[in-house]
Amino acid sequence: MHEKNSGKPAVTGPMPLEPLTMSSLSLRSAPRTVPAAGSRAAASYSVLVGVARAARSWIERCKQRRALAELDDRLLDDVGLSREQARGEIAKPFWRR
Repeated sequence: MHEKNSGKPAVTGPMPLEPLTMSSLSLRSAPRTVPAAGSRAAASYSVLVGVARAARSWIERCKQRRALAELDDRLLDDVGLSREQARGEIAKPFWRR
């Protein structure tokens, strides 16, 4: 018996990764059911939620530092920062607060 071709190309390699965005890290899309407390699954779930939160913070921090880099001296003065203070903040790695 022959199967009909659906017209879709066959997937032969790994699926391409989607870019990492805030919406792809949304904890609202996490499963509504949480594993039973004390189980290995609960511990894994907890770790994954923590990693997702950290990644969201890092992405947001990068965006804020990029926006800070684009401010002119007048706008920096409006938010109470000198150019040197802004440079110091912009130079920090994404994981540092």
